[in-house]
Amino acid sequence: MLLFVLTGIIHATAQYKTVAQLKKELDDHPQQDALRVDKLTDLSFNFFFLWAERRKFMEDALSISQKVNYPRGEANALAAIGYYKAIDGKIQEADSLFKLAESLTQKSGDQNLTGILSYRLGMKKVNTGHKEGMDDLFRAERIFENSSNYDKLARCQAAIASMYEINYSNYPGAMEYLVKANQTAEKANSRDVIFNVLSNWGYLYLLLGDYENALVYLNKAGEEVKKAGVDIGKTSLPNSMGEIYRLTGKYPEAIQAYEQARKADTSMFNGDVFESNLADVYTRMNNLPLAFQYGFSSLAIAKKIQDDYILGWLYGIFARAYLKKGFGDSSIFYARHGLDIAIKMGSIEFMRDNAQALANAYAYKKDFTNAYKYHLQYINFRDSIVNTEVRNRAAVLQYDNDLEKKQAQIVQL
Repeated sequence: MLLFVLTGIIHATAQYKTVAQLKKELDDHPQQDALRVDKLTDLSFNFFFLWAERRKFMEDALSISQKVNYPRGEANALAAIGYYKAIDGKIQEADSLFKLAESLTQKSGDQNLTGILSYRLGMKKVNTGHKEGMDDLFRAERIFENSSNYDKLARCQAAIASMYEINYSNYPGAMEYLVKANQTAEKANSRDVIFNVLSNWGYLYLLLGDYENALVYLNKAGEEVKKAGVDIGKTSLPNSMGEIYRLTGKYPEAIQAYEQARKADTSMFNGDVFESNLADVYTRMNNLPLAFQYGFSSLAIAKKIQDDYILGWLYGIFARAYLKKGFGDSSIFYARHGLDIAIKMGSIEFMRDNAQALANAYAYKKDFTNAYKYHLQYINFRDSIVNTEVRNRAAVLQYDNDLEKKQAQIVQL
């Protein structure tokens, strides 16, 4: 048993590679062939690279695949670029690329390629406001389970966890898949996925209002980043730290963190997130000119890329900002839109915030019937979150306890 455990540890250690080593492997193989395409494809999945870098990897992979007649690489690249096009708001181009990828995938009969296509398609649908994309992600998960492709399985499970947690306020589902993704990533020794899981655990604690544990997990994620030799500013950590600062009233620190994230990642997909967060901080600080500046900039991006999740959050910010400015009708207009989108998306957090904004706006206009109506809705949404938080806090503690027991067993072995 001891020999078995030690062999596993040595194997895992030997497999670990920093980002610099991964890049060097690519540089050491400049030949324009299928092997280089596969290396580029692997890098395109890695969470330690920015969106722009990952997109460039797949554009190069597509070019090489077409030159050397490598259909598998071409299908992979088309699906990835289709996803990037979708989150840039170029939906028609994205759909065309996905159709080409689907045709090549069907001809290949390769199940892992089918899984990757389902994963990319699911991410595209969910991130453009279509819930049925979760079905594609579950389909990809089944395929990767059957093929024992643990690296891609971990990435798929991490994506499902993230969608449950951030897009749909389904904390039990997020928790279940974070545990699954962590276990699978450990099997595959996919350190960037483990970083992603730790970051999401931190964000989950943030949603539960447990900022102390949120920091613990974000710091653990930071340790993975350092091991990989990556600039922390080029990961999701600054934005997550900004969230903690924002929610604990440390607004200058929050602004600094969001600006760091914004400078490192200029993609449209994350740009509307960073700018909407800045808009909220400036609204809380009563700096309305900057709140509207960042708010409308974020709104333009969110509409272009059809990011309904951010719209549900952003309209609530506008509602609060306009009320502070004394424009009750504008506040009601935006809060109603925000509530409708939040209900459609299933985000209880944004339902609560927009219902509260409506209650406050109607009270400002002395329409106390509607103010009371939306205040009751706010209470219902708030209590729903609190009840979920209480249940999940117990589940998180239980998971931590089980993890400690397993760690003790490993040490003993």
